Amino acid sequence: MEKLSVNILEKRIESKAKERFDKEFKQLVESITKNKIGYLLKIGDKPLANSYGFSGSTILNASCPDKVMDGITNIDTIRDRLMKEYIKEETDNILSKLNILSDYLENEK
Repeated sequence: MEKLSVNILEKRIESKAKERFDKEFKQLVESITKNKIGYLLKIGDKPLANSYGFSGSTILNASCPDKVMDGITNIDTIRDRLMKEYIKEETDNILSKLNILSDYLENEK
């Protein structure tokens, strides 16, 4: 039972980290596309970003952060690094809350 709870907690932490990355990625793309320069900016013949449905002709797409054009950006490296960072932050947050709860329960004895 304990192992199952740990696995569920790990999956939830990873899920929250991915949600955070996806949200920040979407915010980045939307800020680029709302800026006149960012909206018009191209790399080669490909627009840098769009904030609507997936288009294989753009480099960054808000609705598909997992489908960034391969080989043009270092998004995979960034995603891996930030996911580790976000997972650590989320884990630290949960551990902090558990410590507070533990301290409270100890004081109630």
